[in-house]
Amino acid sequence: MNLASMMLLMVLTVGILGLFSVWSLSTYQARTQAALSEVFTSMDQARQAQLHFKTQIQEWKNILLRGHVASDRASYLAALEKEKAITSELLDGLLPKLDHIQKSEALIKLLQVPDSQEFKGVSPQIRGEIEQAIAGLVVLNQTYEQALDEAQKDGLWDPRAADGFARGADRNLIVLMDTVPVELERAYGDLVSLANLAADARFETLTSVVWVGVIFALSMVAFMLWRMLKHPALVK
Repeated sequence: MNLASMMLLMVLTVGILGLFSVWSLSTYQARTQAALSEVFTSMDQARQAQLHFKTQIQEWKNILLRGHVASDRASYLAALEKEKAITSELLDGLLPKLDHIQKSEALIKLLQVPDSQEFKGVSPQIRGEIEQAIAGLVVLNQTYEQALDEAQKDGLWDPRAADGFARGADRNLIVLMDTVPVELERAYGDLVSLANLAADARFETLTSVVWVGVIFALSMVAFMLWRMLKHPALVK
């Protein structure tokens, strides 16, 4: 009865350790994946903003190249306004997401993983770049409006006047719009690598804990069996 009770107790102990290990690893992965998905969503949103910004530039070129007919020009202007609004909305939405990412406890813990020095995660400079892009977009859109006024100030459509007024106004902003998604993509890659390192370390630790439990259980059962075999009744 003592041996059976001890074996049952040890089986329960090992089982509990195993269930705890599975729960711990599963919880960690779910929490980490949720945090990483926020970074991925921000990266995708930055890519969308970049895409719509390039479409915005193309619509501006359409106005200059094909806007000599008033109806066509009105159509291209409407498309330009639509792309301007989408780009602004996407960029503005990045800032609160970035704030949430930088305050995420799961991501902060990832940066504390041993041997993580080569991975930077989300750089503090990204926020400044996004703010510069937002401010630059406002200036560029104002430049577009002024250029359109310049092209129509005499009552006639003069695309050369608009092009001369706005030429080169988007150059710096193009660089920023290309930089932000690249930086977020690098940050996402860094955090995924850190998550893998942390998961491997946690798995090794939990595996060691389970093995310690198994060895302890076997040792206790062996000790109990030895005590029983040494019992005077069995010796006789």
